[in-house]
Amino acid sequence: MENSHDHGNWIHSLDLLMPFLCMTSVAPSYVRPLILSSALAVPGSLKALKAVDTIGTASREVVAKRFDVSSNPDHEPRADVLQQLYDIYVEKGFKVDFNMGDIEQEAYVAL
Repeated sequence: MENSHDHGNWIHSLDLLMPFLCMTSVAPSYVRPLILSSALAVPGSLKALKAVDTIGTASREVVAKRFDVSSNPDHEPRADVLQQLYDIYVEKGFKVDFNMGDIEQEAYVAL
C-alpha cells in the first residue's frame, strides 16, 4: 500500500478470476470442476491461479512471523483481530478445535 502497487499481482489475478470464483461458490458441487476448468480457457488465468496461490503462502508466513514474535515476553500484544484469534487459540483452542491453521485461513481471507 505504501508504494501503491499490485503486490504479487494479486489484485489483477483476483479481478480476472472473480467471475469464476463467484460462480463456483454458488454452483452445485458436481458442476464446480467444470467451471474451474473453463477458467483455464481465459488468457492469463493459469498465471493468475499461481498468483492467488502465493496469497496462501504469504498468510502462513505472516502468521508464523507474527506469533514467533508474540512468544517473546517483551513483545506487547496488539489489539487486532489476529491477536484475538491467537488468544482464543491459546486459551481454549484445544477444547473448541481451533488451531493455528484456522488463524492462517483467516489471514488468507483478509489478504
